[in-house]
Amino acid sequence: MPGPTRRRRSLYGALAAVVALLAAGCGGGAAPASKAPAAGSEGAFPVTVQHRFGSTTIPAKPVRVVTLGYTDQDAVLALGTVPVATSEWYGNQPGALFPWAAAKLGGAPLPTVIPSSDAVQFEKIAALKPDLILSLYGGLEQGDYDKLSAIAPTIAQPAGVQNYAIPWDTQVEVVGRALGRPAEAAALVEGVRAKIAQVKAVGIPTPNANLFLPGSLKLTGPEAATPEQQMAYVTKAFTRLERLGVKILCFGSGGARRVPDGFSKDEAFAQLVAFGKRIAPEAKAHGITVVIEPLRQQETNIINSAAEGLTIGRASRVLPKDLKPAEILFRLGSIPTSFRPGSKRK
Repeated sequence: MPGPTRRRRSLYGALAAVVALLAAGCGGGAAPASKAPAAGSEGAFPVTVQHRFGSTTIPAKPVRVVTLGYTDQDAVLALGTVPVATSEWYGNQPGALFPWAAAKLGGAPLPTVIPSSDAVQFEKIAALKPDLILSLYGGLEQGDYDKLSAIAPTIAQPAGVQNYAIPWDTQVEVVGRALGRPAEAAALVEGVRAKIAQVKAVGIPTPNANLFLPGSLKLTGPEAATPEQQMAYVTKAFTRLERLGVKILCFGSGGARRVPDGFSKDEAFAQLVAFGKRIAPEAKAHGITVVIEPLRQQETNIINSAAEGLTIGRASRVLPKDLKPAEILFRLGSIPTSFRPGSKRK
């Protein structure tokens, strides 16, 4: 029978695996964390997949897959197919693949990266000659879907699922059906669920979380991520933080909110207020309180004082206007009780 130390290592190993899975899923799907499926048992074609715009029939096994959803490539790679193109989200990773997904390339060339844009780049996609287009963790409109469907069979998220909000397990299952590997997809999902159950059995509470946004997901300046890109990350992050039992999320994220040199501080402030307004309803829906952390000037160049944090919190509705002073201190993070409004952390 294993001793306490060995059991503890096993449990903490499972915890690390699932936390990495959930955190990485803020930028990728959950399935790649599981053991890669064995080649072989493929589903029969043609296969028809239902989604928000109706149904799509895939006549034969896809070999040239374009992933427009921000994390769709992770599930595609986990199921043994290397996409010919991916969509840039944040991070400027080669092939738009983070390490957990890049490890699945198996020597294949990196996918072409389709840059982020307000408009779908139909001509560039058509030039890739895809035989399947996926936009599961995305936000296609009907007109976009119609044009893409004229290029290749196209699958959007299931009916009833909001843009940029498909659950990780549903995403893997849909990809599995589209690629003719439903059994392997189901095995991946069950493997991850088993790890999650193991972590829950440990009983380690995780009421608080820090950092929130990666430095590469910019909130200020002319190169700031679009609202859709920001909310794609936030929605996935809040969903997974809720699953971990997190109730308080500290918004430090100095790199993400740093104002570029020469950019208007007032405009940057307005960008942060707009970001706060977007995330406040999502945080409430997941039972998460966002606390705003004033950072040292060495860490970032905006929200360096409690007064700035309070102003942004109230303007963006992250902080209710009727909060008492003690509550304000709490929700602004670990600020000394002797602070004076306008004082800056050094």
